[in-house]
Amino acid sequence: MVDDFLRKQDLIGLNETEVMERLGADDNGMFAGDNSRQAVYNLGTARAVMAVHDETLYIYFDDQGHVDRYEIKVR
Repeated sequence: MVDDFLRKQDLIGLNETEVMERLGADDNGMFAGDNSRQAVYNLGTARAVMAVHDETLYIYFDDQGHVDRYEIKVR
């Protein structure tokens, strides 16, 4: 589901408000700590056979507050 969303929605260049409008409130309180230059979304269990870890979408903002990159990590 997230792969389809990321293919259709280009997050690069969006500001934090625009990201929140598309994805809703993030999970920063659980994952990002005090790093306010990123948004973190827990995506749930990884998409693999016998998966035991969660996937997390990290969205990184530049100094002007716009998305400069994002990645999905398995935690």
